Amino acid sequence: MKAACAHHWDTSSLARAFALLWYDSGLYSKLKQAFALFLTTPCADTVASESGLTPRVRDFVGSAIWQRYEQWRAYETILPGAADETLHQARIAGKRMRYTLEFFAEALGPNVNQVLARLVDLQECLGALQDVVTARAHVAALGLADDRGAQDYLAARDAEHAAYLVDLPRKWEKVASASYRRRLFELIVKL
Repeated sequence: MKAACAHHWDTSSLARAFALLWYDSGLYSKLKQAFALFLTTPCADTVASESGLTPRVRDFVGSAIWQRYEQWRAYETILPGAADETLHQARIAGKRMRYTLEFFAEALGPNVNQVLARLVDLQECLGALQDVVTARAHVAALGLADDRGAQDYLAARDAEHAAYLVDLPRKWEKVASASYRRRLFELIVKL
């Protein structure tokens, strides 16, 4: 009888209870007020608003792009022989750079496609490497480690993985090269 009366708190019930407490605490009201101010006040909550200046895309996009590029290039020192997880993290850093470039593509002009194409090519290679890692994990999770068909599938994927690893340094160099950096810099300077 006790078991029938005991209240079972699942994750969604706890989340709902905490959300209700948060709404009732007044913090939600403060968040709404601050967000409304941010949405209706030009340059609200920015350094520029304190100085009275109006920020322009060309004044901050260059440093945003270059910062993403630096974060991605940091992986270059550990690339040879890197573990799959490290390659996946490099892919994520590349995606962040790519999305930053794509977000500002209109302001950067038509030459941004030259920079993006090489980055996308590298990302696809890194993504294919991660796909093999994911496939292996799914086969294991399904309990198919001893299944002959699954083993044949994984052997084929491992062969792809090896081929992508061979191709990776060439694709990486295209995005790490001095000519790539020069193109990226030229896009920023022309803003």
